[in-house]
Amino acid sequence: MENGFTDSKVFGVDEAGRGPLAGPLSFCILHIPTPLLTKIHSGEFLVGLDDSKKLTENKREELFLEINNSEIEYLHGFLTNRFIDKFGLANSIFLLVKKLHQRLKEKNFLLIDGNYRFEPYFSKYKYRFSYQSIIKGDSRVASIACASIIAKVKRDRYMKLISTKFPEYGFHKHKGYGTKEHRKKIDLFGLSSLHRKSFSIEKERSLFED
Repeated sequence: MENGFTDSKVFGVDEAGRGPLAGPLSFCILHIPTPLLTKIHSGEFLVGLDDSKKLTENKREELFLEINNSEIEYLHGFLTNRFIDKFGLANSIFLLVKKLHQRLKEKNFLLIDGNYRFEPYFSKYKYRFSYQSIIKGDSRVASIACASIIAKVKRDRYMKLISTKFPEYGFHKHKGYGTKEHRKKIDLFGLSSLHRKSFSIEKERSLFED
């Protein structure tokens, strides 16, 4: 699919951390050069590449290092919990994609994992880009799968690091997701400065659907 837009440079796009109760959202825009894409499809490079959620932590780390040691290029960004609380998740995601997209020099086309609908935000923010949403794209498109790994590993590493500042919440274990253990910690200690205080994914249907 990456080779289907011959007049544009194709970038896979994915995120990690859309639904947690705490921590940032991690976003990645990534391009795979054609020679490396050919090697991926022939099983010579990034063996076992898949949606980051389907991989073990060790496999994600292995592929993360392979990606970073190759000619694959990517842009990455975090959205803080405070930014999400202030602007809402949907607006925040569009603003981050816009910020990363503005750094791309060539004519491009974005393949985005999920069911995003950016058209209302094109009008709202007077900025647009060419894209296609692909449901389960992180299992179907190599560049999206790579983007999912970059986004996931960078976010997990951050949550492990920040856990030393908030040891009572155990962020290194659940990465901010709403596990039973995490909710018990919130009941016991209240919300930290890392928690999304006004976040509700149910309010964000204008941009995407699960």
